[in-house]
Amino acid sequence: MQNGLQINKKAFLSSALILFVFMIIAGSLTYIIVPGSYKRQIEGTREVLLPDSFEWHKSKPCPVWRWFTAPLEVLWGKDAKIIIGIIVFILFVGASFSLLLEAQVLEISIALLCQKFYRQRYILVAILTFCCMSMGALLGVYEEILPLVPIVIAIACSMKWDVLMGLGMSLLACCFGFTAALVNPFSIGVAQSLAGLPLFSGSGNRLILLFLLYVLLVIFLIRYAKKIESNPKSSPMFNPESIQNTNMVLRVTEESPGLKKACLFFYLCLAVLFSYIFFSPFFPTLQQYSLLILGLIFFSSGAGSCWIVKLSVKRILKKTGKGILGVAPGILLILMAMSIKHIIVNGGIMDTLLHYASGYFPKAQPIKAAFFIYALTLFMNFFIGSASAKAFLIIPIIAPLSEIVGLTRQTAISAFCLGDGFSNVIYPTNPVLMIALGLSGVSYWVWLRWTFPLQILIALVSLIFLAIVATTGYGPF
Repeated sequence: MQNGLQINKKAFLSSALILFVFMIIAGSLTYIIVPGSYKRQIEGTREVLLPDSFEWHKSKPCPVWRWFTAPLEVLWGKDAKIIIGIIVFILFVGASFSLLLEAQVLEISIALLCQKFYRQRYILVAILTFCCMSMGALLGVYEEILPLVPIVIAIACSMKWDVLMGLGMSLLACCFGFTAALVNPFSIGVAQSLAGLPLFSGSGNRLILLFLLYVLLVIFLIRYAKKIESNPKSSPMFNPESIQNTNMVLRVTEESPGLKKACLFFYLCLAVLFSYIFFSPFFPTLQQYSLLILGLIFFSSGAGSCWIVKLSVKRILKKTGKGILGVAPGILLILMAMSIKHIIVNGGIMDTLLHYASGYFPKAQPIKAAFFIYALTLFMNFFIGSASAKAFLIIPIIAPLSEIVGLTRQTAISAFCLGDGFSNVIYPTNPVLMIALGLSGVSYWVWLRWTFPLQILIALVSLIFLAIVATTGYGPF
């Protein structure tokens, strides 16, 4: 991080190759699967699918040349606002970190935290994991965790751990909280509204699951931390040169007169950032601008800190440009990841896939039905990362079907949320995951190998939880 955030070349190439392969697969499917569509109707500001309205269409496969133009087409497609918002957000974050490092604010802040917890390092693991998990569980934060990921990674490296620990305490924790959330407005809130359930009902059972996931994640992280402490070479990210850089945040070469004021300004900006994250769910009109607002707050912290320590405007602009260039390759990863859904939708086979799946819905056995909804959502999440977008697509179909087989709607919503969340940190089509990996220099395959045992355990816990609530009448209905 000494030179700011940069997309690692090796991680970028491996991620781009994986996404390219999936783009080819998505395009090929449009030649194999017959297109079809469900009718939609507008309810308020929402577009809701009508379950019994599926119609077959004439085959119009996506032309091969459009497989390769899809990453550009998404910029004026249906998801253009979201994609552009993420891109601008990433550029703001890249510029911000470059400026914060130049002002030495980040080094001092992290050094103070590490010195305070150096002898209580495992308590720090529990605290950071709890904070990031709570943001996901209570506020529905996921994309917004990205500015904090490099900070937590820097903390992890300063504690003689590695970047995987930093990703685990930030991205992984936030995703787990998002999945087993108590009041997540984007997954539980939207899904329960579509199913006609009281908003955020059934939180008691979810609280138990959330606590269990927290314990499992903290144990996983602490065991890994102890492993690499005893043998640094056991880290998949081991690099002899990086060991010399782990103390980077503990060394501050010069202290300018305004450095203390700059640190206070940075803390104030962080307080504003967390306040916005906390209160924004209560103001729906702000939600569509959240990434832009958070990016501006974070950029202000960097630019303001540099101004306070009396860096020249020319130097600030130079570091801003350098920070933007460092994360610019991540834009291609975002466009490629989003283009996979674009190809599937343009080929007219997204609804067909959903129609095929609903035809195999178990006619009996509530437990099997819960597992089916979990698997269906897991599959759809590969193409559609947005929890609320999937809810509008899937819930109108599975909610009435679940009651036919004796499965409560609340259980169906739980199966949907569990199928939606955890795979966000597995699928290479998730732009947030790919950006986080690119910024941290972790290849997708290293990440997959590291998290795979935990993901298998979490999948088993999810299925056991669903089996229990499916047989106990998880309600209110």
